[in-house]
Amino acid sequence: MRLQYINLKMNPVAPTSRSSAAYPRKRAVTACQVCRSRRTKCDQKKPRCSFCEKTGAECVFDPTALSTFDPASLAILDRLEALEQKTDSFQQQQQPVPALVPFPTLNPNNDSSTAYTIAKEPQHPESLLPENLDTVLKWPILQDVNYQMTQSPDIPNPSSDNASPAQPSPDGDELNPKITNAYLDNFFAHVHLKNPVLDEPYIRRLVRKVSLEGPSWDSESCLALLVCANRAITGPLLAPSISAEDLRASPGRRLFTAALKRIGATLGSAGIVQAQCLFFAGKASTGHRGSLNESSGWELGLPDFGTRISLEPPQRFPTLPLTDDEEILRAWYFYLSEIWLWRLETEIRKDMTTRLSELSNNSLSDLADISEIYKQHLVACLHSLPSTVSISDPPCQTPETDVLRFILQGRSIYVNELITWPYIAYAVNDVHLGHTAHGWVSKGLQIHLERLEVNQAGFYHCHHGTWLMIPTSARSACILLAVARSSMRDLLPGGWKEAVEATVKMLEFWQSDVEGLAALASFLRYLLSHVA
Repeated sequence: MRLQYINLKMNPVAPTSRSSAAYPRKRAVTACQVCRSRRTKCDQKKPRCSFCEKTGAECVFDPTALSTFDPASLAILDRLEALEQKTDSFQQQQQPVPALVPFPTLNPNNDSSTAYTIAKEPQHPESLLPENLDTVLKWPILQDVNYQMTQSPDIPNPSSDNASPAQPSPDGDELNPKITNAYLDNFFAHVHLKNPVLDEPYIRRLVRKVSLEGPSWDSESCLALLVCANRAITGPLLAPSISAEDLRASPGRRLFTAALKRIGATLGSAGIVQAQCLFFAGKASTGHRGSLNESSGWELGLPDFGTRISLEPPQRFPTLPLTDDEEILRAWYFYLSEIWLWRLETEIRKDMTTRLSELSNNSLSDLADISEIYKQHLVACLHSLPSTVSISDPPCQTPETDVLRFILQGRSIYVNELITWPYIAYAVNDVHLGHTAHGWVSKGLQIHLERLEVNQAGFYHCHHGTWLMIPTSARSACILLAVARSSMRDLLPGGWKEAVEATVKMLEFWQSDVEGLAALASFLRYLLSHVA
């Protein structure tokens, strides 16, 4: 033991820091270039050291001297520099995207005989899949118009912070049990049937409890407020509508604001109630939003069937609830039918994307056969829908008060539009088409007319999809007007002018609530007045 102790005393090991063991220390080089070349001490005064100031020499300190950095720091700096170069090159490749749709710059002095002249040279369309309203308004055939587009500067933007003043918390009258009972009846009659994700007896007990005790700051109170708020947005299709301004000042808006203050409680935990809160908060927000410039709303694409991003439908169908209640079963049949149509649309879109990438630029004849197959699949799907939500009858025979059929018709119309869009895109670009393709152009135009006729039931009805229905209807009107200005105007279906006129009136009805609609309505009215 003594020998071992002596050995330890005679061979001490000094503690070594991790950094000093990893990186050899180097003397910092901070002298200016002149002093370094003279091998003299530099006092490092800035901006000039004493020697350079005395001699009048140019005092330069090497900014790239990195000897004071360890190897790991140098490696990090190299990586950061490489990332910076990649970011700069990426930004240079990005093309600036205009924030607003550049409406045609037009000449009011020309006579109307040239109002629907089109490009002399046919132009192949850039996309053969459905495009949004902004892109359709940029079509060349709609640019050669003798009209000066102006937009009123005082049109309010309902989605802006200034347009929606802070709402007070709900008072006792808005949560009165008698009032909340009416809220619940309206909610389960006109909102819940579209998305039957709540247990009605439980929700009625919950809302009654919140109305008696007052809302707390938990997820259950948030859900109760959202249920009452959603009831204020919609009603029967033929019920008198209220303006967006009245909607923002309504009790439903105040209830929605109170619910949003409690939405944070849903983010701290996971559960069914929390998921329901987030869902109905998003559903209510679509009803309170009214800006046509908020393109992200329909690019994300909940009910706007023409501009939705490619989302995947559920892989399996949900199981029907064990109940004999006809209304509950009908709501679930609607839910399953919508998933079915969604699946069909997704499969057609994927297949069309693959086939169109291989399509010849000169002909659509290769696509005609597969388009017929798509159409047959859609017809078979529609005939397979349960009788309680069937839309196989012509639109004129479908009750206008049936909101479930109204929604399914919208989805069916979009699938038809998807199938016929390539032919419409070629028609508005004045590309020569064969006899078969002409037939598909006629079918496509009939689909756009059908959309306007079906949507008329909701033109003046404020509901969850109002602000998303507006651009879809306006787009179909633009397409009909574009074909009217082309060499294929003879293919337009009867009654198209009346449908476009009704759409323009709808845009004028909402123009005080939605920014940009006044200019759009004026533009479409001018086009309509200058077609043969």
